[in-house]
Amino acid sequence: MPREPATEECPVSLVTDEDLARARLDPAFRYELVVGNLRMLLDEINKMRAVRSDALDCKEIREGVRLAVQLSELLQRINGKGASAPGHLGAGNLGAGNLGAGNLGAGRVA
Repeated sequence: MPREPATEECPVSLVTDEDLARARLDPAFRYELVVGNLRMLLDEINKMRAVRSDALDCKEIREGVRLAVQLSELLQRINGKGASAPGHLGAGNLGAGNLGAGNLGAGRVA
C-alpha cells in the first residue's frame, strides 16, 4: 500500500508500514522519505516563526530545529551509505538558508 495522501482533515502525508519496510531495504527511498519529512518540518517551523511574537524563546521551535538537525545528520549518514541522492536535494533547497542563526536564534537552540 502506498503512502497515505494528505487530506483536509490530515494535512500531512502519513507514512505507512509498507513505506517503513521499503525504507529499510531501499536507501534511495529512505533518503527521499527523510527529505520529505525534513522539508515538511522546516515549512512548519517557518510558519510558526511567522506567527509567533516569541519565536526566539518558543520551546516548540527550538525542538523543531533540534529535530531538523537530527534529520539532516540522518540524511548525511544515508547518503554516505550509497543512497543516490539527487543533486536537486542539496541543503540550499531544503530551506537551510532560512534557518540561519539570525532567523531562528540557532545560537540559543542547544
